Amino acid sequence: MLHRQLEQRLGEALHREVTVQRVRANPFALSLTIDGLLVKDRDGSPFISWDRLYVNGRLPPS
Repeated sequence: MLHRQLEQRLGEALHREVTVQRVRANPFALSLTIDGLLVKDRDGSPFISWDRLYVNGRLPPS
């Protein structure tokens, strides 16, 4: 479900077709892993892609 939302919202924001194979989120570690991200150019050719994109966040000290 999360990967469908990501495809839709990124596609709308970039005005390009976006596909994602899998998204994994770890709310305890504040991390997100996106496997198989592909953004196509407007002519259908690959614009940008990643096999795996890992994002790790952290909260600022209070």
